Amino acid sequence: MHRRVIGIVTALVLVVLGGTACSSGSSQLTHAQYQQQLDSIQKQAKTKLASSLSALGSVKGVDQLPSLADSLNKAADGIDSLADELDKLNPPDDAADANGKLVDALRGLADSFRQLADAAKNKDVQKFEQVGKELQTSGASKEGNQAAAELRKAGYKVSNGLGQ
Repeated sequence: MHRRVIGIVTALVLVVLGGTACSSGSSQLTHAQYQQQLDSIQKQAKTKLASSLSALGSVKGVDQLPSLADSLNKAADGIDSLADELDKLNPPDDAADANGKLVDALRGLADSFRQLADAAKNKDVQKFEQVGKELQTSGASKEGNQAAAELRKAGYKVSNGLGQ
């Protein structure tokens, strides 16, 4: 029951984060620089998620759900942090629209993680599973997938977050 939701949540986060980038400064990045940032953030995202969400696999029953709340809130904070960094970028023109969509998608995803944390804290299994299932078809997920597709069309190599 929870493992299915956990798998869905992890995959969706990696899909959205697979298309994000971090950088400092306000000068417009070149295509190659932006690609370099895409590659870098993919690795950072997987590391952050692995550490924040490692507790998900250890939940064996409803009584252990509240122990997930802190991890889910930390993951949401990490996603928001990536959105903030991404929002500071000045991407090349061919990635600007997709970059904005990714920021929005990440913020929506962080909100969903906070909803999951609240459900876990309250031992609300039905809500936990509902939010987990909704992540598959959420606006954030769709927007993240659309942004990744736009980046691919513009010639960027963007992982789908599942190692492909």
